[in-house]
Amino acid sequence: MPIMAKKKPTNPGGQTKRINVGFPAKWHAVARRLAAKKQQPVLYMLIALMEREAKELGVPDLPPPPWEEESAE
Repeated sequence: MPIMAKKKPTNPGGQTKRINVGFPAKWHAVARRLAAKKQQPVLYMLIALMEREAKELGVPDLPPPPWEEESAE
């Protein structure tokens, strides 16, 4: 008689809610609202803010933002 594999336990409540570990949840909600107004991903909005700050501080050798790399391809 073959040995049958045990069933893996499933989450009885359905899918587990995602937890944002690296970004405070309330600030993530603010970032999502701001990005939605400009109709762009949150990541692109944050990169644009960092790029502007880096240019003001004179940081050399900034990589091109992802939306400029996509249009060059």
